[in-house]
Amino acid sequence: MKGEKKQGKSDEIVRLNRELSILNAISQTVNESIDLDEILNKSLNKIVELTEIQSVGIYLLEEKTNELIYVVHKGFSMAFSKGMQRLKLGEGATGKVALSGEPLFIDDYPGYSEAIPFAIEEGLKSLAVIPLRTREKIYGTLNIARRELSQFTPSTRNLLSSIGQIISSALERASLYSENVKRLEEQKTLYAISKEIASRLELKVILEKIVKSAIELLKVDGGSVALWDQRKQAYVNVIVDGLPKSFAEKEFTPSSIGVVGEVLRKKGPVLYKDYENNPNRIKELDSLHLKEVVGVPLIVRDLVIGVMTIGTLDPQKHFQQSEIELLFGFAQQAGIAIGNAQLYEDSLAKIRQLTTLYEVGKKLSSTLDLDELLKNALELLRTQWGYPLCSILLLDQGKKELYIRQVIGRDIDEVKHLRFRVGMDGIVGWVAKSGEFLYVPDVSKESRYIPGSPEGKSEAAFPLKIRDEVIGVLDTESREIYGFDEEDLKALSSFTGQVSIF
Repeated sequence: MKGEKKQGKSDEIVRLNRELSILNAISQTVNESIDLDEILNKSLNKIVELTEIQSVGIYLLEEKTNELIYVVHKGFSMAFSKGMQRLKLGEGATGKVALSGEPLFIDDYPGYSEAIPFAIEEGLKSLAVIPLRTREKIYGTLNIARRELSQFTPSTRNLLSSIGQIISSALERASLYSENVKRLEEQKTLYAISKEIASRLELKVILEKIVKSAIELLKVDGGSVALWDQRKQAYVNVIVDGLPKSFAEKEFTPSSIGVVGEVLRKKGPVLYKDYENNPNRIKELDSLHLKEVVGVPLIVRDLVIGVMTIGTLDPQKHFQQSEIELLFGFAQQAGIAIGNAQLYEDSLAKIRQLTTLYEVGKKLSSTLDLDELLKNALELLRTQWGYPLCSILLLDQGKKELYIRQVIGRDIDEVKHLRFRVGMDGIVGWVAKSGEFLYVPDVSKESRYIPGSPEGKSEAAFPLKIRDEVIGVLDTESREIYGFDEEDLKALSSFTGQVSIF
């Protein structure tokens, strides 16, 4: 009895040593190369050389079609190899294993409910299908067949699973190397594009280049860029390429449905597969029959200044994670370029405003007539800065009322009789009382607003002061909601200071 136990332990040790030797030899062989074809062929040669296995093959998953391709095999007939060249995920034992990621051992293959006729005709009696997978990815399957009915013992199952793990690791390494080479080429292209974009300062030129480059880089059919519009308080499509013209000027907010709204909420990339059947799609794009659409944020100093989207019409095109990451990286570079261009254009606007203020000073100092002085001031607002609805009100200290002394955009005779009580009547009355400027982006929502011109949608009013004493109010209206941005308000405040001096 003791002798039998000793013999059993001895046999077990021999078996373990043999299996470790097999695994070590296979590991050394496949780790000698980073070439995919070499890894696959060498691994099968070593399996056949070191084990009693005579029929073995490897399927790899083709991500574009989601099909398994029979890429390398030994011990099978040409007819079988040709007939089993492609399998769908979930088809037969191989498709099931690729889908589940779990090994499958079939001792009686002809009796297997999902046996494939080609395999039965080939004379396969037992089949082991081992997933080639890592934690992150399924690469395919390792298939080991026997032409006689036999049971896969626990030790054989462990050995085959371990061989599968070794090949999986080698495939992962080869895949990473191949992907790194591809990414290096993409980064070179991206660097060249980014360099060209960074050399430009004209915003429109930059935006056109960004969209065209993204379309070419990922080989898609169309794209757009939406940027934050301070006046509209929304993200507005400023460039579209390969998309309907009706899509230009479309507005989005973080609450909008669809890719852009979701990108704004998430502040990260968003992919819509099967876009034309997505309930959150933009209906204006239905005529294109877009298959997949991906959107990425344009970020400058942690602020989302816009969203870039691209789409494909090709049903075989599926955006890979690496492509989305590439687009996201490109968008970061594009965001910086857009930010620089906006700063440049803001600087030009600032220079124009300062020049106008200088011209204001010159023009106002050329006359001592108050009415002419005020008329000149409002005329400059209209011609230089494009404010068509402006008025200057002066304060009647005795009556504590404001009256309109000069106006642009309306007939002075229609409004000269109007009076506004300080602190009581309208936006200008509040400004005269508080001595502070007031900006109302949407007058329809402002209780203090007194309707004047039907064209006015937003209003900004500034106190005219001499030594901290209010002497009047400059009132400007815009035909647009959110018609004044921060720079406009700063410029108007400076303009008010100029007028007050005179």
